[in-house]
Amino acid sequence: MSGKTRFFMVSVTSGQEEHIARMVEIKVRNRVGDIKIKSIFKPPNMKGVLVVEADTYIDVVKAFENIKYFKKILPGVLSDSDLETLLEIGKEEEVIEVGDIVEVVSGPFRGMVAKVINIRGEKDRKEAVIQLQDASISPIPIIISMSSLKKREE
Repeated sequence: MSGKTRFFMVSVTSGQEEHIARMVEIKVRNRVGDIKIKSIFKPPNMKGVLVVEADTYIDVVKAFENIKYFKKILPGVLSDSDLETLLEIGKEEEVIEVGDIVEVVSGPFRGMVAKVINIRGEKDRKEAVIQLQDASISPIPIIISMSSLKKREE
């Protein structure tokens, strides 16, 4: 038995990460000692990925086989610095508030500048109501995901 645990990345269907983690936890618990998974977690602000702490690749294969929404085990093992980087991603979240000037970074309005006029939704599904500043027509409110916006420094 190797005493050193490793961290593996597993690709799953986006939005099903918590459900899959619970299914794997139940499977590991029911097969006491047969599958050696030490921990499983969803990295902050990443969709469709779980990080699994295990002794061997085989343990990860056993834990995820026949689990619905599981896609594949990504090649390689995460180094300590890779793991730290994954955990840091969640800390650097930019706060966007009503009245801020933002740039749209994805979607059909990409590259356009807008003003945030309202924010609505839950923690993971926040949306902003924006008015495009560059619009040649009268300003029309547009609802867009917060993840598609970047705060502009002016």
